[in-house]
Amino acid sequence: MTRDIAAWEVAKQIFEFTKSKFPNLKETFCEKEILYSLDLDLFDQKNLIQYEARLLKEKDFEVWNNLHTSFLNEAGLTSNEDIIARRNRFNKQASQGCWMGSYINNELIAIAAIGAHVNNTGQIGSVYTIPNMRNKGVSKSLMSQLLLHGKTNKNIHKAVLFSRPHNSAAIKVYESLGFKRIGSFGLFFWQYEK
Repeated sequence: MTRDIAAWEVAKQIFEFTKSKFPNLKETFCEKEILYSLDLDLFDQKNLIQYEARLLKEKDFEVWNNLHTSFLNEAGLTSNEDIIARRNRFNKQASQGCWMGSYINNELIAIAAIGAHVNNTGQIGSVYTIPNMRNKGVSKSLMSQLLLHGKTNKNIHKAVLFSRPHNSAAIKVYESLGFKRIGSFGLFFWQYEK
């Protein structure tokens, strides 16, 4: 699977041009999402931390994989990544301190990641809470801890993320943390078919 992520207007034109030149590319996902930004130099929300959270380690792969698979399914995304490749990717990201999870009684109930980090900007993604723990402040608490980790340990000064326009619960969490809408975002997935 290949993906391109960019500003919606530009990305949509590039994606349409690419599809016209390469007829074997099959679009698997195309969506215009809301792009958000947060200045972490102004972020200090320690008072939002209500649930235990910690960085995920290699030993957490199985429980992370269950939640991440649920996240992909709920988002309508598919992955051609085999379990070995997925484990290797997770292990690399976990060793870099990218994944954080919230726990209750040693049960992983939510995940979030710093998916990319360029210069002093980090992209937050894969935010997912198990259904029976939603609307209880878990994501807000987890994201607060992840953002503080990025600010303190990764020298991130600006965080960006994107959300589906109809995901009102996620939008409410992001905006309550201080994220501001800064535009639209194109998210495209495709695969090459022979």
